[in-house]
Amino acid sequence: MLEPGSRSAASRPEEATPIVQRSLSPRTAGLLIGAAFIVLTAAFWLSTGTLAPYAATLNEPLALPPCNYLYNIDHGHFEATYFLLDGRPAQYWASSVVLRRLLFPVLAFPFMKWLGFASGGVLTSLLLHWAAFALLVWFAKRTIGVRGAVAAAWLFATYPGITYCCGLPYSYAAIVPFTVAALVLVRYLARTESMMHALLLALGIGVAATAYDLLPIFGGAVLLIALARRRPLWLPGMVIALVAPSALIALWLTVGKHVPLLNANNAVYSDYVATWLHPSRPKAWAALLIRLPELAIRNYVYCAFVFLPFVFAGMLVLNRLGPRLPLELPERCILVAALFLFLLVNAAPPFPPEKISPYIFAPQLRGDGWARLYQGIFVVMLVFSARVVEATSGRWLGAAVALCALTVLGNASVAFGPALRVPYAGDVYIGFYRHSPPEALQRNLDHYGRRPLGFCRPQL
Repeated sequence: MLEPGSRSAASRPEEATPIVQRSLSPRTAGLLIGAAFIVLTAAFWLSTGTLAPYAATLNEPLALPPCNYLYNIDHGHFEATYFLLDGRPAQYWASSVVLRRLLFPVLAFPFMKWLGFASGGVLTSLLLHWAAFALLVWFAKRTIGVRGAVAAAWLFATYPGITYCCGLPYSYAAIVPFTVAALVLVRYLARTESMMHALLLALGIGVAATAYDLLPIFGGAVLLIALARRRPLWLPGMVIALVAPSALIALWLTVGKHVPLLNANNAVYSDYVATWLHPSRPKAWAALLIRLPELAIRNYVYCAFVFLPFVFAGMLVLNRLGPRLPLELPERCILVAALFLFLLVNAAPPFPPEKISPYIFAPQLRGDGWARLYQGIFVVMLVFSARVVEATSGRWLGAAVALCALTVLGNASVAFGPALRVPYAGDVYIGFYRHSPPEALQRNLDHYGRRPLGFCRPQL
């Protein structure tokens, strides 16, 4: 039954016809989603071996036997988590700075015992990305629609944030899958009326954060949602639920394994808080603040590998012309939390000449070299773009589909770039994490060859 004052579809032929003509049948949608799954798997495979960007973009990557595949120089830190779980003596793992990121090693451990650290880790990464693809498609079908689910599947399948580190057995391979999971949990948290359900969802995000540092963005989003919904009584329990999994791991490592609580990897945010509490050098601080707009643009563009951020901006414009969808509360809160993280780091007073902590790692986060800190917002860009594709009709539908297709092609050119010799792939990957010159990717691939897993070269 129509709401009072509404018009039937028959009374609006100019709007009804395009929607019917452009709707996707279940068979067509299934074929398109299946094709996206195949593309995702192909992109994954072509980001393994010597083609793994997180290794191949280094000036001097590690080429390890027996096949001389490429690994990152921090390979030993990640392998140490396997040695820890395997019960090796402390000399094998005590010096690692990533022991607290245990979710991926725990999930990968059975496969690593079966196939070895490298192969078992890559298999786990593949299974996690397959699971994330299935979760995203299911979520999009339930909350957006079939056409939006197809768009989400293709945007995810070609996203270079997957290919950047999916082919290596490191905890970073869990970032994209658990970011998708965190988005789903945040979305349901924004709608639940049960405090117990909210605490369980916050606990789920806390568990996901033991894979990677998701709390600054998604933990912040959880608290912002509680405030926006005027649920102040939920906040204490949510804070406990968010930090409890990480706190338990920290307690086990410090008390049970005698690992120092702070190291160069996890002390960085406390250093920035210290600078805010002890501001100094006002002239230098003013010079930093002047650069904020430029840094905001550069970090925005590269945190999701150029093409998705540009098309997200285009979708926002198209949305104003067409369906006028509002940014949903979870989307707004994730973006605001990411903005807060950006300002915490980049708007902070300059570090004093003397060290605030025994670590020198923190100052490197400021600027445009660590756009990856804000990678979590890619799910907002992806889901909102899928929502616009689903909701747009009439004359603007073609523009929405075209924007989505351009994003898929642009992302695919980067994701498949190392294998297909795309010249700008190195620039995009290095913009995400500026640790080497862009030409390092092509130089390493020319030297070591373009060999995914299965193509072994024992001698160079």
